[in-house]
Amino acid sequence: MSQTATATQSARPSARADSDATPEPRLLVADRAAQLYSQLPVGLAASVAIVLVAVYALDSSSHARSVYGWAGMALAITVARAVLLWSYQRSASKAAQAHRWMGWLAISAFANGAIWGVLASMFFGLKGEHEQLFIVLVLAGVMVGGISMYAASWPMYAAYGAPIALPFTYGLATHEEDLLQAVAALVPLFYAVSVGV
Repeated sequence: MSQTATATQSARPSARADSDATPEPRLLVADRAAQLYSQLPVGLAASVAIVLVAVYALDSSSHARSVYGWAGMALAITVARAVLLWSYQRSASKAAQAHRWMGWLAISAFANGAIWGVLASMFFGLKGEHEQLFIVLVLAGVMVGGISMYAASWPMYAAYGAPIALPFTYGLATHEEDLLQAVAALVPLFYAVSVGV
């Protein structure tokens, strides 16, 4: 055997060395799940705070009854997400069942986005400009907040953001004001960039 062949074989890592250096996909998913679940308490607290502020701000609107119904649904979903976090924290088999925990978290992310999507659809029934501005700021805030919450999993952010962006874009696009119709083109653009980055 020549010296070149011997040097090439010794420089090339073995298949066993590659498998030792690369963690198993199951462990990568478990690490991602742990990171996402560790951020959930902040998201839960923020959801409760935003819902309470929204109820206070929209209490005097003509749709106060709808606002209370929305707030009840939002708090119920937030409690369900808190139960999911509690169950995850108490689980003895987080790593072994990481895919299952990620699936449940994706469902909860979609449900959380749907909360804000319902608020987006309520935006178009409100008459006051201050109320409309308030809801626009809330929706922009929760879309941006979702980026940091779900940064470990862009598909999870996509599941969270889609139910917010779609009804909001539709409502803006069908509004009679030209400026709001122009904003309708920006919402899906911002969403697409956030998911694609």
